[in-house]
Amino acid sequence: MRKKLIVIVVLIISLTTISGCSSIINTNSNKIPKDMTGIVDFNDRIDTHKNGLIVYGTKGSEKEITDLIWLGGAIGYDLKMKADKDVTEEDIENNHIILLGNPSTNSLFEKVNSQLPIIIKDAKLIAGNKEITEKSTTFHFVTPNPLNKEKYLWVVGSISNDHLRDAFDLGFIRNMDYEIKVNLHEVYYGAFFKNEKNWTIKSPELQEYKLEKFKKVESENFDFYYNPINTFVERDIEKIIQSREEYYNQCIEKLGVSFEDKIEDYMFMSEKLMGSYTHYNYDRYNKTMMVDFYANSTAHEDYYKFKIAQKLMYQYGKYFDRMSFDGLYLGYFNPYYNTGIEMHTWMKEIIQKQEYIPLDYLVGFSYESSLNKDIISSELASFGNYLINTYGIDKYIELYKANTVKRIDEALHSTYNKDLLELEGEWLEYLDNIDEDLIDSNIKGVENDEK
Repeated sequence: MRKKLIVIVVLIISLTTISGCSSIINTNSNKIPKDMTGIVDFNDRIDTHKNGLIVYGTKGSEKEITDLIWLGGAIGYDLKMKADKDVTEEDIENNHIILLGNPSTNSLFEKVNSQLPIIIKDAKLIAGNKEITEKSTTFHFVTPNPLNKEKYLWVVGSISNDHLRDAFDLGFIRNMDYEIKVNLHEVYYGAFFKNEKNWTIKSPELQEYKLEKFKKVESENFDFYYNPINTFVERDIEKIIQSREEYYNQCIEKLGVSFEDKIEDYMFMSEKLMGSYTHYNYDRYNKTMMVDFYANSTAHEDYYKFKIAQKLMYQYGKYFDRMSFDGLYLGYFNPYYNTGIEMHTWMKEIIQKQEYIPLDYLVGFSYESSLNKDIISSELASFGNYLINTYGIDKYIELYKANTVKRIDEALHSTYNKDLLELEGEWLEYLDNIDEDLIDSNIKGVENDEK
């Protein structure tokens, strides 16, 4: 009898000492409600009720924790975020959970992993009869939460801890329950088989992009890929190489970065075709790949310049706040304005029209959709240019690097020893004191140059 009691006590202790959210138990019926139908339903519920909770892991290193917080901010939804160790039974009962990472970085992921339709185990992804071990693999899928089957669990992560932020490069196709991305050439997505007990997958559906049929042309710093029927590229390939190589070298010189790999540039005849081939897996944060579209010798010049500058800037890392990136790109590479004075003139006009947006509204991974994009671009171009001209490009690059691991307020203070409000005040005072005659002469000079 005593032995039986000891066994029972040991089992109780074991069940209550699982790391992380060990106190969380199944709170509802074992049956999945019929009105839970998949990713579209999940998105509709989150968009309507905002009853979602983003859960990042704290099991990993400081960098891995930062990467998961970054991923949560990038995914957005304007939802609250919590560490795995702080999640409560009440959170599980009342919220759809957005679970980030993998079992080695997130204790809640570790707790439910074996009950999910896609499992991460021993550095491999297991989806039905398919096992994937490539480290670059990222994934997302939606399923009823094993801890509360009346709520959804949306899982977003990667096999390797080195690729946690890369999960944001997934296509997030709205009507697909799961997506597994090994690389741009190998992507699986589809719907789960659903019944009232669980959702399962037998064999993931491989999507054929047929990029292997593309023609490849090499230059010093690029590998260009395009469909041979794209006569525009076939005709202009030498001009394309020359223009992109020239701009690439300008960016390298401006940023002072080194880039050992070539950039893979996939070119399509239109944005629609680009989407049909890649299913909008744009590799936004991939450092060596860019997706482009080319229809003639002049169209989309700003687009390819942005993409090249973006790839080189990402050698420093991926920002927490869009402000640091746009300030560097718009204020330094200056694609839309001819002189610093001209971009500041635009700002004075915005202020005079009382259309100015306080910079505090522009903090975050993305901007509110209701805000005027042209005004945002003008403000960040002018503000970034002011910081660069006043404190130097090296300082601004230091700010950008800091913003890859810290939020913008902390990054600004560690770089300039001033907060956003102080720097915004300096900049607005500078704009107020710009000599109007100097502005007029600069604009006339630019107009004459263009003639």
